[in-house]
Amino acid sequence: MNGTLIMFHTSSALMVSHIERHLATVVRSRNNKGYETRISWVRGHIDIPGNELADTKAAEFSEKRDRTEVVSGEGLRAWITQKRRMERNHEGWGNNIWTWPPPPRNAYTWCRTNKGPLGAWLHFIGKREDPWCPTCGEGTEETGTHIVLECPRYADHRIKAGNPSEWRDLDHPAWVTEEGTERYDGVLDLFWEIGRELRRVWRGQE
Repeated sequence: MNGTLIMFHTSSALMVSHIERHLATVVRSRNNKGYETRISWVRGHIDIPGNELADTKAAEFSEKRDRTEVVSGEGLRAWITQKRRMERNHEGWGNNIWTWPPPPRNAYTWCRTNKGPLGAWLHFIGKREDPWCPTCGEGTEETGTHIVLECPRYADHRIKAGNPSEWRDLDHPAWVTEEGTERYDGVLDLFWEIGRELRRVWRGQE
């Protein structure tokens, strides 16, 4: 492997198929940039002395190694899914946010996860030249926390939401279940406005 070439060699035809299927987008992206990716099947260890020795040593190491340290792709995905489920059900993560209408609910999710049409995220994935907040300018990244808790663009709506200083002030379950209360309406209106502004800016960049 060097700066422009990545080579995958495996004795498993199934692995070749998996790599070609799951990394197809990555390979195409590298090809478009003039990089080269090679995926090839090679003979297994059988009847090749050097490979037989390598196989033996690998098996010995595997037996000694604590298997709890080994992480597979499927295991990692399952762990992430479980972690997100626990976060959604944990007090302080807006347990009943899913009862909101889609526009403010989406805005809440974008800001809470720092993913979506936020300057910092769009810059991270290569969809925007810089991560700066359109209101605050260069030097201030447009993250979810900045938008919700700091940006002067939403100062008036933030006051109606109780002047939150941290996410916990917005996530408290009582605030998103007691419909009709001043604080509930304020939090909901804050995310309505955030959603409208993020969509407006994003559509203007498309």
